[in-house]
Amino acid sequence: MHTWPSRHAEKGATLIELAVLIGILIVVLAASVQPIAHALGRRRSLTTAISAAVHASRSVASANGATLLVEASDAFGHTRFSACPGRPSPSASGFGEGCHIVLDTEAVVSLVALGSAPWAIFFDPSGSASAAAWKLGDAIAAEPTCSGSFAIAIDGAPALSLDCATGDTAVVP
Repeated sequence: MHTWPSRHAEKGATLIELAVLIGILIVVLAASVQPIAHALGRRRSLTTAISAAVHASRSVASANGATLLVEASDAFGHTRFSACPGRPSPSASGFGEGCHIVLDTEAVVSLVALGSAPWAIFFDPSGSASAAAWKLGDAIAAEPTCSGSFAIAIDGAPALSLDCATGDTAVVP
């Protein structure tokens, strides 16, 4: 009597099984790439918005310069940027007279040398910049001298570099 070879005796996978496995891997990879791409796009757009906030502050500069106030806008560390002509004396809410919000973001934005908000970037009438930490409700001290540049971080990772001499921003790769 002739016996047929059993399916269980075969080694390896069939073409259909391999196709199903490849299909599953493609679905898993596609699902993991989308959040990464979204995070990179969010970081890129936020970097552009922060750069625009810096330029908005420089545009309101008077003979007394301008100030970009950066403060935590809620208990979760979200960050608010306000452009102010001159050197405001912030109230307990953080806004000085003539200041206006130029950016309110859910990201935690910090100055690498100073840490998380509140802090301020000062621009003199020529556009050069310096930065200092400040406490809500206190007058902002005279701006410190700045040489070189300083880094602005988004959610802990450096994103922008601000040149002290020119006040220009550059994206950190």
